[in-house]
Amino acid sequence: MQPEAELFPTPQFIKDIQYLNRLDITIKSDISAALDILLETRELPEDFQDHALTGLLATNREFHVRDTAAGSQPSEINDVLVIYRWRNKRLTLVAIAAGSPDKLFSNGKGKS
Repeated sequence: MQPEAELFPTPQFIKDIQYLNRLDITIKSDISAALDILLETRELPEDFQDHALTGLLATNREFHVRDTAAGSQPSEINDVLVIYRWRNKRLTLVAIAAGSPDKLFSNGKGKS
């Protein structure tokens, strides 16, 4: 049995969740459910497309909470990502940021 992991949301993550919650109240519960799975099992099902980032964010990972449906225009409520990393010593999941790819990667900080 794995030791219990804890969630540490950064101030930016909390701010992002509050912003997304104002856009669509269900985004917060979608993100919370995914983080609960990650905390419990240390991995996400394939449909979350969890993967390592590159560039300046190479020590982090991201997963997709919502993907834009085919034929639809991406927006802040239908194309939502979460950036996170594990701190191994304390088994802490650090939630770094959440939002659309345009918002999260607009200044070239990293690549998904």
